[in-house]
Amino acid sequence: MASGTDGLDDIRRIVAEAPQHLNAGGWLLLEHGYDQAVAVADLLQSEGFEQVESVADLSRVLRVTMGKR
Repeated sequence: MASGTDGLDDIRRIVAEAPQHLNAGGWLLLEHGYDQAVAVADLLQSEGFEQVESVADLSRVLRVTMGKR
């Protein structure tokens, strides 16, 4: 598997390490697989990100999830 059994290992690492690199109020935006929006939103919320939301691409597939530090 490219990023673990669920495809989220790399995203987990990015979300966990992002606070060290973001200013207060900074946003983290993550592009992800077509079926990962809920899982990515859960990861962001569990790491304390606020205003978490997902945005659809032109095909109306939730493709980017973001959160504010």
